[in-house]
Amino acid sequence: MTARWLPSALTQRSVLEVLVEARVLDEAAAFRALQVSTQTGESPVEVIHQLALAPDETVTQALSLAFEIPIVKEQDMAPEALSLPALSPGFLRQRRAMPLSMDEDRVLVAVVDPLEDIGVKAIRFAAKRSIDLRLVTYPQWMQAFAAAYGDVLSQREPEI
Repeated sequence: MTARWLPSALTQRSVLEVLVEARVLDEAAAFRALQVSTQTGESPVEVIHQLALAPDETVTQALSLAFEIPIVKEQDMAPEALSLPALSPGFLRQRRAMPLSMDEDRVLVAVVDPLEDIGVKAIRFAAKRSIDLRLVTYPQWMQAFAAAYGDVLSQREPEI
């Protein structure tokens, strides 16, 4: 099944609403995640991980079901970086988006947050291909990103 990128019926729903409805988070935890996300500008999914409000796999599975986006398979996680010269590793790090592979028509992209659209749109533009979106847990993304791009997780770079 090819993932639909940002299903229109769900784009207005918040990730936190989905996780409360799926009973992954209670309302107090969702409110806490919203507060921190608003203060820091980080994705609610990243905040949930950092505050250990719910297991990463449970969060990703619930979001996969709600947004109809498949979870990335281990064999799709590239050990080396897919080169898109127009996009810096720092920009991809900030967006928690990672291009995994590319063929003539599509680029396979892993994201932590299903509503991440800035990074995905930038990848689509840079690759000049359609997007095949996959969800990944935050720890999986961190590990794969560090393996592909090195230690840019702790560095500050310009957005693009």
